Amino acid sequence: VFSNKSSRLSSILQIGNLIEFVAYFSEKKDLHRIKEVNPDFIFSSIPNNIFKSAISTFMIELCRHCLKDQYLNKELFQFIKRCLILLDNQEELDANFHLKFMIKFCNYLGFKAQNNYSEIDNSFDLLNAIFVPYLELQSYLVNPHSSAILSKLMQDEYNSEKTLNIHYEDRHNLLQVLLQYFKIHVDHFGELKSPGIYKNIL
Repeated sequence: VFSNKSSRLSSILQIGNLIEFVAYFSEKKDLHRIKEVNPDFIFSSIPNNIFKSAISTFMIELCRHCLKDQYLNKELFQFIKRCLILLDNQEELDANFHLKFMIKFCNYLGFKAQNNYSEIDNSFDLLNAIFVPYLELQSYLVNPHSSAILSKLMQDEYNSEKTLNIHYEDRHNLLQVLLQYFKIHVDHFGELKSPGIYKNIL
């Protein structure tokens, strides 16, 4: 792929790129032969924007840690595809884009969070995916401050004009909360590398 004769192919097969390909598939083999590869959508801003590139890399790594079975799920694929295209098309980058992606991604993975936040139910329960009264000694309950932000983010849409103005520290803490949520509900989730690499962005 990365030889001098295959420069076009190597440019197509970059992380996060949307492609169409024809392959010779055999259930008896682990390695399959690709006959033809073409771009399905050409990104205009993600490759040239370090912030968008970091977010797309994080999204793809998250997907790789969650989607380990080889099964057909057109609805999930279309969701991921729409999110990547939407990220590419944003004129003003939504700094919370990756957090919104994680929240909506849960819906397709079977552990959708219920947004029943209130003054009484002010803490997100990572085990049961609902908001409950806060108990400081319970390790699976998120503190009320982060829980309130999470609840507001659940209501937000992929629109930079309406996005919440979240302080960097709060956004970073919320990312850690959501990663912990995924670790609890996804078997063998493991550790992601991109949050550490792009810490100042994510």
